[in-house]
Amino acid sequence: MPVKKITLICLLLICSHPVFAKTIYITDKLEVQLKANEREDSETLETVSSGTPLKFIVRRNSGYTKVKMSDGRYAFVLTNKIM
Repeated sequence: MPVKKITLICLLLICSHPVFAKTIYITDKLEVQLKANEREDSETLETVSSGTPLKFIVRRNSGYTKVKMSDGRYAFVLTNKIM
């Protein structure tokens, strides 16, 4: 068998070998505080996780957005934490 054929067969065997790798996942878990007022030192009414639905009310110039929680209460959340 010529050297070129042997080399080609070896390359095909090496390249066709399945690669086994550990599966990893990217997580995006964020907890956000819902505040009573639009101030950092305001009382925290509740802490919610990413994916929690909130009803948008109004975006404020203070950097906070007023929202309505599922229980009907109003709160403020940092605007940069919502989408």
